[in-house]
Amino acid sequence: MESSRHVEVSIDGVKVADSRRPMMLFETGLPTPEMPKIAARLCFYDEKVDVKVDGILQERPRTKWS
Repeated sequence: MESSRHVEVSIDGVKVADSRRPMMLFETGLPTPEMPKIAARLCFYDEKVDVKVDGILQERPRTKWS
């Protein structure tokens, strides 16, 4: 889904992505029956990156990989 949000991603203070027309993805936890080969293959590893959406720093998730 196209978005009008401004998204920036940084790792250790280095900007690695900057988009004013990002594609938004949503994780439902339910792979469709037509796609068993890609089930569990998509990963958002936000524990180690800084993500800003419209200039607002997003909170990092706290997981065992944090």
